[in-house]
Amino acid sequence: MTAKMNQVMSELETLSASEKGMIAQYLIASLDDREDANSMEKWVNLAKDRYASLESGAVKSVTWEDMKQNILG
Repeated sequence: MTAKMNQVMSELETLSASEKGMIAQYLIASLDDREDANSMEKWVNLAKDRYASLESGAVKSVTWEDMKQNILG
């Protein structure tokens, strides 16, 4: 490792778990330098479609407790 990398790694050890998580998110996001120009529009449309499905009764919501029970048993 480079001296700079060793310095960064040492400083990371002093951070809280929350701070480390934020840095991890930043690092992962920085790996992909391509941005899909339509991605925000796609997410908005997906959210609207899912909301409409809930409102129309086509799908039913599930509580967090029920989800945990189904996942963890």
